[in-house]
Amino acid sequence: MATNNAVTFNRLITDRAEGLLEDTKDFAAMRAFGVATVDKRMGEFPVFKIEDLYRNSLRKRAVGAQYAETGTDLKKVAFTCADYGVEEPIAYETMEEMGEGYKQQIADKLMLDAYRNYEQVVCDFAFTDANWALVMTGAATTNLANKQFAKFSDGANNVSELFRELKSAVKLQCGRKPNTALMTSDVMDALLENAFIRDMIATSRDQIIDEAFLAKVLGLDNIYVTEAIVNDANLGAKDMKYMHEKTCLLYWDGQAGRNSLTAPCAMKVVRLNYGDTNSASGVGIYEREDEARDVQILRVKQRFVPIVQYKEAAVLLKQCI
Repeated sequence: MATNNAVTFNRLITDRAEGLLEDTKDFAAMRAFGVATVDKRMGEFPVFKIEDLYRNSLRKRAVGAQYAETGTDLKKVAFTCADYGVEEPIAYETMEEMGEGYKQQIADKLMLDAYRNYEQVVCDFAFTDANWALVMTGAATTNLANKQFAKFSDGANNVSELFRELKSAVKLQCGRKPNTALMTSDVMDALLENAFIRDMIATSRDQIIDEAFLAKVLGLDNIYVTEAIVNDANLGAKDMKYMHEKTCLLYWDGQAGRNSLTAPCAMKVVRLNYGDTNSASGVGIYEREDEARDVQILRVKQRFVPIVQYKEAAVLLKQCI
């Protein structure tokens, strides 16, 4: 009986499938957060506590006296990379009938599945209330004390002023103003329809009105828009919808060294290094033979976990429109 467990990494087919990254603008999570690559599935790393970063510990030293001493108590952030994957059997007969390129097409589809899975997991995590110290809900007017903000769909709302207030609120929590936003596509559309933004567009010399333009208006370094569509129906059926709606995470992204495990930021992704089979996207496509079933099996897998480094360094905005 044939052995079904001999799995080999296919570098050629993986590299070709990774070329699809050029066509995955809808998947914002890959760009929105730093990715720290590690060599072990689980572990922990030290980071400064917010309260220690902003305490003035220096004291005036009297002549002949010793310097005052201070203490720094670092906290540990734990991670455990989850293993995501799926296999698809391809009949030898089908490959022969369909001709050259059929196997690569299947690999391309599996790679897109992996991108979609990454988007789903990371954005689900980013948009989870429990992960952040400050969560606010859209209302008719802004009332920071009640954790409410004026909905972006209110055409008269000065969203630039609102973002200034939100950034100041976060800075009082962690000492850093948010410089980045991850938002759903309907929130982006609502912002571009806002009267204040439209006035800025009318007087702007910019030829392209996009995320970069809006980031400039709102005083941010970057805006990332998740537009991913998911089919939640069973195999053979279709129920297409956006993965996420009406939500925006305004957060501090360290930028400098953002792919380092210890570089300070609100949130990042920890990804397991596959060694010799590691790919640019962290996705690997593998194959194995199952002669008993007369098929070749393609397997796609990725191992990662999103983590919060500083929960105080962001504000999650829900029901934005």
